[in-house]
Formats: sequence, structure tokens, C-alpha cells
Amino acid sequence: MEALIILLFSLAIIILMISFFKQDKIARLEEDLEQMTLTYMQDIYQLKKKVKILEEGFVIQVS
Repeated sequence: MEALIILLFSLAIIILMISFFKQDKIARLEEDLEQMTLTYMQDIYQLKKKVKILEEGFVIQVS
């Protein structure tokens, strides 16, 4: 009985240690999503600037 308790306790410690060293997939996905969001925001900002320049050029030509 004591050997079983020691075995289970040892197994629990080993599993706990493995869980600390295992790469966190959710954290990596969050980082990827954040990077992708920043890239899209930069692209949208640049497109809005270009549209504004085109609109100003169009207003000048119409006047």
C-alpha cells in the first residue's frame, strides 16, 4: 500500500514537471492573433491614408 502511494505521488510530480516544460499552445495562438491584428490595423490605416489622398485629389480636380 505504501509503495502504491509513493508511486502515485512520484507520478504526480513527474506529470506536474512535464506540464511546466510543455509549450503552451494557447499562448502562442494569442501571440499570433495579436501580431495578425496589428498587421491588419496597419494595413487599414495605410489604406485610409491613401483613400484620403485620392479623395482630396478628386475634390481638387472637380473644383
